[in-house]
Amino acid sequence: MTVVFAHADPAEAREVFQWHRGFAGANDMLFPRSWNQYEQLANDGRVFTAKEDGEYLGLCYYNWDEDDEDDKFWELGGLMVATNTRGRSIGITLMRVTLAQLLFDEEPLSRHEAIISHVHSQNDNPRRVIETHLGFPHQRQIEIPGAVVPGLRQDEDGMVRGDVFAFAYPYTLEKLLVWCETWDGRLRDGSPAEIQIFGDGIEIWAAAFRQMLADPMGI
Repeated sequence: MTVVFAHADPAEAREVFQWHRGFAGANDMLFPRSWNQYEQLANDGRVFTAKEDGEYLGLCYYNWDEDDEDDKFWELGGLMVATNTRGRSIGITLMRVTLAQLLFDEEPLSRHEAIISHVHSQNDNPRRVIETHLGFPHQRQIEIPGAVVPGLRQDEDGMVRGDVFAFAYPYTLEKLLVWCETWDGRLRDGSPAEIQIFGDGIEIWAAAFRQMLADPMGI
């Protein structure tokens, strides 16, 4: 079967949300977004899925966070991959697809807007994917009162602690371009995969990223 990476269909937003909530409900190191938040993300074309034979294998999204006037950023997050499919490179492919569409659609680099990923301090699973494969260097550690992020695992003092990894120009973009140029439609286990993104595609992304690297003054 072919694994398809695509935007979440807004018509299936409720089904996608239930998968998200079920996954987060079983793992308190993942932030459970509300239905209103997830529906808006899906309607805005910011939720991405990996599906095989109609079954969800993974989710990822990007979101503009401006809750803090002094700390606005794009968040690449919500990565969830079915346990029985890990090791196939579905997670890193989902994150690359999501990041590529964020860069292409939203053009955050042209406005010098930060792109980050949050990882709970006790969640080891996504760190290698984010830091090594995606190319987001570790930026800083953070702590947030548990009441601000309900559902996340707290330390004994009631704080939720985590790490921030951030997009680094040109390093992260160069890694993403290499992936675009070498994508052969296969996952790590050799299974076929397709990227189906609203008429855009990996060749269009690659051309855009080459331009971003060739003209840094335009960023």
